[in-house]
Amino acid sequence: MALERLRQFEAAAADYSAVLQLDPGNAPARQNRGAVWLRLGRLREALADLDAALALDASSAAAYHSRGEVHDRLGNAEAALADLQK
Repeated sequence: MALERLRQFEAAAADYSAVLQLDPGNAPARQNRGAVWLRLGRLREALADLDAALALDASSAAAYHSRGEVHDRLGNAEAALADLQK
C-alpha cells in the first residue's frame, strides 16, 4: 500500500502479483491489485481481480466499492449501483 500512496501503481501491481503467486487465495491482495488496475485504467484486469476477491470474501466492502467503480467506468450503471449499495 505504500507504493500506492506514492502513486507508483505499476510497482504496486507487481508486488501484489508476487504475493498472489505465493498465495492465490489472498483476498486482500486480490482486492488491492484490482484497485490498482482500476487506478491504471486497466478495467478488465480490475474486474477479474475484484470478482475473484469477492468470491474469496463476499464481505469486502472495499472490493464492492472498487468493482462498482469499474462497472460505472465500463458503462454498466445497473451493476455499478448494485455493488455500490452493498
